[in-house]
Amino acid sequence: MPQQEAIINLKVKLVNTTVKCRIVNVKSSFMLAPNYQLYALLILLFLSCKSEPGYNYAVKDFRKALQPQLEKIVSSEVVSKLNQLVTDKELLELSMSEHPVLRASAVKAMLYKTSFNAFDVLMNHLDDTAMVVTSQQAFLDSRMTVSDYILREARWKSQEEKNKTIDEVITRHNYLRSAYTILPSIEPQEKYYPFIKDMALRMWTYHSYITTVSVYELQDALYAIARFKKKADVPLIKDLLLSNTYYLSTNAWRLMREFPDTSYLSVYEAYYPKNYYFLTSGDAEHSPAIDYINSIAIYKTSRSAKILDSIYNHKPFIYFPGNADTNYIRHSLISAIVNNECEAYAKLRQQIEKGIPGFDKNKFQLPEDNPVDFRKVPAGQEIRW
Repeated sequence: MPQQEAIINLKVKLVNTTVKCRIVNVKSSFMLAPNYQLYALLILLFLSCKSEPGYNYAVKDFRKALQPQLEKIVSSEVVSKLNQLVTDKELLELSMSEHPVLRASAVKAMLYKTSFNAFDVLMNHLDDTAMVVTSQQAFLDSRMTVSDYILREARWKSQEEKNKTIDEVITRHNYLRSAYTILPSIEPQEKYYPFIKDMALRMWTYHSYITTVSVYELQDALYAIARFKKKADVPLIKDLLLSNTYYLSTNAWRLMREFPDTSYLSVYEAYYPKNYYFLTSGDAEHSPAIDYINSIAIYKTSRSAKILDSIYNHKPFIYFPGNADTNYIRHSLISAIVNNECEAYAKLRQQIEKGIPGFDKNKFQLPEDNPVDFRKVPAGQEIRW
């Protein structure tokens, strides 16, 4: 019995250990006689566990004059500005604190101190996946991983340094939200293709509190895949969009507009009318309806014409306008039809012209498409994520 008790205690220690262990097949070890099970577990612990540098510094490890400030930050649970009297040595130790909020606060301070190499500091803290609150309002907390927060706050001296960071994030830390948000602003490179595809296939979930990324960031990955223009990826993209029609946002519609394929028409049809009218209501700044309309209009088919006709002739135009600018949406709809002239839209075009006294095509002409290239940083401007 003492041996069995020892085995149970060791199992508890194995469960509670703070080091990371590899998953191995240990079924055969439990078929051994009781007196050998203890030895098997000891060998397992020795071979399968790898010690890693931990976050070991507690508040009590710092000088007493500093402890009240640290305790205040820990109790607030919000990343905060550290007192300027904190020494470089203390910042280094705080960056290895057992409290993620202190680590984030310390690393941010290190990024802005000339006594530290900001690039090295950043690259050494890309694997900190603990969640922290970066700002706090009445009913909403802004949460992200420590690494995502550091990337958001970082500044790079050169594009070359930033490119090294991008490479590291996409190839080794692509579970971070920042790995997704950077994708639309970088050129497609074949070396990144397998990583981006894996990123797009992760579990799609709306709630980013559950995972580091949400369904909206995953659409960034789909858009990045589409930019490789591989025909074999179209069915995958379509299926993922179809499975998440309620959550489709700007980059999903942008994807289907810039890299059109007739198979995507089933996505538009699944979205309209239920999601279209529900999600259009109450949006004051940028209605998702406009992204949808501008995206589907370029298809110039009978199927796209049917949806555009239904939108134009729907009574009421929007069920519950709320803060939505219905006049702007209607103008955008007419512009999309006028600027995508085709046989499929001819009948609808005639109806529009008859319905608007003194119809002037020029009033609905879209400006020449000359998008800003976000990949280029103007001279003198900070290089940020």
